[in-house]
Amino acid sequence: MDEEMIQHEEPDEFDDDEEESEDYDDIYRGTIRGFGGIPMSGLGTLAIENENGMMEYVNCDNGQTVRSLENAFGNVIGDSYDIKEDGGHIGQDIYYHVDFLGCLEWFIPVKKAPKEFVENYERKNGDSEIPNFAM
Repeated sequence: MDEEMIQHEEPDEFDDDEEESEDYDDIYRGTIRGFGGIPMSGLGTLAIENENGMMEYVNCDNGQTVRSLENAFGNVIGDSYDIKEDGGHIGQDIYYHVDFLGCLEWFIPVKKAPKEFVENYERKNGDSEIPNFAM
């Protein structure tokens, strides 16, 4: 073996020094059109109009999603602790991520998304406007 081969190091695929880049392929953008939940079951469905104008029904955790919508937009939970059909979440644009089973993992309002996040999303997925019919 020559000296060069002995000193050669294979790159470490788990090297922490390398800058990690987020994968924006699995992040979507859409407009909330509704929410449906089954009381006491823990199951919910968030109705989202995607960037192509098609409706998607994303399964989610009922209670956690309702509380998250309330925290993000306000005026979501009614007097009897149910979700308002015309609450503050309707017509709101969000970025969201679903897991491998198609269940909502997280969302962030477009208006509150960090500038870096928006730039990376637009670079990866293209900049497209979402019609907001709730105005």
